[in-house]
Formats: sequence, structure tokens, C-alpha cells
Amino acid sequence: MFKIGMSLVLAVIAAFVIVLAGFLNEVRVGTMLLRGLLGFVVTGVVGALLVTVFEARNLETAENSSRERDEDEQMSYIPSDDETEHRDEEEAGEEAGFQPLTDQNLEHLQPPES
Repeated sequence: MFKIGMSLVLAVIAAFVIVLAGFLNEVRVGTMLLRGLLGFVVTGVVGALLVTVFEARNLETAENSSRERDEDEQMSYIPSDDETEHRDEEEAGEEAGFQPLTDQNLEHLQPPES
């Protein structure tokens, strides 16, 4: 699907440029449209071939590299000290019971007097 869309985009751009160049050079409308159609077809075919070749070359490499990257990420994950401390604090808080903050639990500070 990607190569069809990419080929169509390239072909439409090529046809547009050819027709625009025909308008600027005051070429007859029939000649301009025939050249635009020919440019559309040729660019579409060449674009489809190029996209197919590039897709075939990079497909194996992309699949293998993504699979290796996923395996490396799964194997190389080591939690940092901060994460383990945070997890330990959460577990300790769950064991002791959770208490929401209220006005009675908070220490009220006074601003310094100058």
C-alpha cells in the first residue's frame, strides 16, 4: 500500500510540474495534457519500481534490527537505585496503611519576622 501511495504522490507532482511548465511556455493545451499524462505514467512506474527495490532491501534489515533491539531492551533492563527505593517505600506504606494528609497531620510554619 505504501508503494502505491508514494508512486501516486510522485506521479501527481511530476504531472503538475509538467503542466505548469507548459502554461508558462504557452504550449497548446492538448500537447501540455499529453505530456502531463505521459509524465504521470512514467513517474508512477519508475517510482513504484524504486520504492519496491528500497522496501525489499530494507525490509529484512528493519525486521532483524527491531527484533534484536526488542530482545536487548528486555534483557538489559536493570532498575536504578531510586526505583528500588521508591518501590520499597511504597511497599512499606502499604503495609503500615495509607493515611491521607489532613490539617492535623501537617506541621504549620510561621514566616520569619524581620
